[in-house]
Amino acid sequence: MTQKTALIVGASSGIGLAVAEKLANSGSQLYLVARGSDRLKEAANKTGGKAIVGDLSDASSIQRIREAIRNGSGKLDQLVLSGSYEVHGSVADLSPEDLNQAVATNVVGN
Repeated sequence: MTQKTALIVGASSGIGLAVAEKLANSGSQLYLVARGSDRLKEAANKTGGKAIVGDLSDASSIQRIREAIRNGSGKLDQLVLSGSYEVHGSVADLSPEDLNQAVATNVVGN
């Protein structure tokens, strides 16, 4: 059986981390992406995945992710988009920029 390769965005906590743990237990090669490095490093140590600090709303981050996969396994079998952008407060008090970023990250994926 061929080893599967997975990219998991939002892999440092919550659903993303749980999926990473499950895929690691099934023998998948993992590329783990999150905006913060500390919890991401912990997730990589726990799962054996490669940690890539990045943000899908940033073009240079996307390029780093692509290069890591290209230089590693060279293929991608599974994609898990579990990242999110949270804005706290009343919707009436949020700036247009906050709302645009939340939609861009959570709905569009960039």
